[in-house]
Amino acid sequence: MTPPSTDWSDLREAISQDECILLLGPRTAMYEGEYLHDLLIERFRKELRWEKADSLTTAIRSHINQFNDETKALESLGQILTDFYEDFRTVEIPVYKAISELPFKFIINTSPESLLLEGLKDAGKSYHFFDFHFKRSEYNAEMNKRAVNLDSEIRDDAPLVYNLLGHYSRPDSLVLTDNDRLRFIDVALQREKEATLPSNIVYYCTRPPLQRLRKSYIFAGFDFNEWHLRMLIHLLRRNHDHPPQTLALQDAKVLKGDAGSFFTDNFNVHFTGEDPLLFLGKLKEQLNRPAARSAPAQLELMILYHQKDELLRQEFETYLAPLKNNGIISIWHDAKVMAGDFESDAVIHNLKTSRIIVPLLTANFFDDQRIFQEYLPLALERFRSGEAKLTPIVMTSCDIESSPLFELSTVYPKPKGRAVSQKPDRQETLASIAKELKGMVERMLNNGSTAKAEP
Repeated sequence: MTPPSTDWSDLREAISQDECILLLGPRTAMYEGEYLHDLLIERFRKELRWEKADSLTTAIRSHINQFNDETKALESLGQILTDFYEDFRTVEIPVYKAISELPFKFIINTSPESLLLEGLKDAGKSYHFFDFHFKRSEYNAEMNKRAVNLDSEIRDDAPLVYNLLGHYSRPDSLVLTDNDRLRFIDVALQREKEATLPSNIVYYCTRPPLQRLRKSYIFAGFDFNEWHLRMLIHLLRRNHDHPPQTLALQDAKVLKGDAGSFFTDNFNVHFTGEDPLLFLGKLKEQLNRPAARSAPAQLELMILYHQKDELLRQEFETYLAPLKNNGIISIWHDAKVMAGDFESDAVIHNLKTSRIIVPLLTANFFDDQRIFQEYLPLALERFRSGEAKLTPIVMTSCDIESSPLFELSTVYPKPKGRAVSQKPDRQETLASIAKELKGMVERMLNNGSTAKAEP
């Protein structure tokens, strides 16, 4: 049974808005009931004839110690890994099949293999595959060049797959021992010149959410008792204003000491205790659920105003009641900010997502530095890019002619620049503006413009 911490509706939304990253740990892939990770340890045991190899790190360190020459040690290591993973290249790995059937666009793999790519190919998908080399800056520079302008190329059927800890075909790129992990963290967190993470790839995995307040991360096959995961999560979320929603498919009961409370309190990690394959099956069911029958198409309308003009906002909003009550629009303004949330973050989030932005212009509005220097430029940017309608309403007399809004053809009331307060019949003027907005909304809905508005 999935614990209540799994918010399926939030996860569905995150995936649909491309704000979900799937991270695969060493204990994700299984074949015939055994983890590939454990089967690889067995392979090294046979090579070493040493039963004390109880972890992959121990096994690899012991193998390398057999050689006096590092180059020969890495060549031998690469051959063992190549032979091992080639044995599985043509077989079906159930968890990779499940992943290939889901619309993940961004996948980070921390195992040294690329068997997921075979699953994607079997599902008729393509992919954009990259890997990191924590010792070679020139290699990462080449990866960075390949990753330019991927926005239009990354799709449900062509996800980005990034091997963060190297690939077996380049044994010296693998982050396997504790010393390797320390060096990797130095490179990733301190941006050492020797091998910086490719910025164009990191952008897709760590950028703050564009469509939601929070990003979502799913960690499958990881042991959160391992110290380096603290650094990995910090790396992923260091540019975020709000902690991402992070699901760890591990049972919190197996965590040692304060690991559970540390990750929950500091990184908003929820431990589901789910087997990765079972979890992915449930996620597929959730994503395939038919959309709820109900709602007619609805557009988000945001009212941008100064708090001193709260009464003007309330007055104007009453004239939008028919549109709101009929489910044609939803209305947001900063009076809806929940207690404990940061008002400016909420305003910016809604400026980025609303389909119609309605600034209520007054002297107070233009006197506010945050509105004029931060909020208004963002609204104009979305308008000019065709992502939102911008319909300023001059509520009281103010110097609109000195603002960039004066050039817009969508300023109300008419004639442009006259204030609602200057009209002989205030109620009739507001009703007329509401009627104009209704016509705009209906045209957007009829033209299928909920996805992209025309300026």
